[in-house]
Amino acid sequence: MPPEDEIRDPRAFRWVESGVSGLARAREWDSTAIAEAPSLRASEATEVDFRVLGDGSVVGDVSAETLRELTGELGLDPPYAVRAVRQSELEWMVGGLRIESAVIELGGGLEALSLEVAVPPDGETMYLVDGDILTEAPTGALATAFAELERRGTDRFQAFVARADRVEDGRWELTVDPL
Repeated sequence: MPPEDEIRDPRAFRWVESGVSGLARAREWDSTAIAEAPSLRASEATEVDFRVLGDGSVVGDVSAETLRELTGELGLDPPYAVRAVRQSELEWMVGGLRIESAVIELGGGLEALSLEVAVPPDGETMYLVDGDILTEAPTGALATAFAELERRGTDRFQAFVARADRVEDGRWELTVDPL
């Protein structure tokens, strides 16, 4: 039976008041700002999402002018992801989140939009093309691309998922996450 003082102490973990834990909520954004975007005045959009890659290229449908307007006050160096939500005709709330990605060359001729290789701790490698699991070993340009993804993944982690999303023909955005 616990000592009587421990039961009476309201700071004891099991006696924490409802709704008050003292733990801060995980941070959703690395930077936020309020931006004016005259270039979007005529747009019907209520939200805009895009990514700025390490080489400065943009993934998403935004003009150079809109990019400057929305990201000017964020103060983030690429790569980062952005979500902007309209508040009024000109005013937008903008959030920026740093991302771990790199732009790589995988060569041309690949028809896929995304490639993934998963190497779990048990060592049974899995290949995915546009979200579909390959049931046979990849061949040709696809095998070369997967070998490069696997090489880059093993440089960082023992067990990992490496994902490449097409930016344009031959150029891909690579992310590698541990398992």
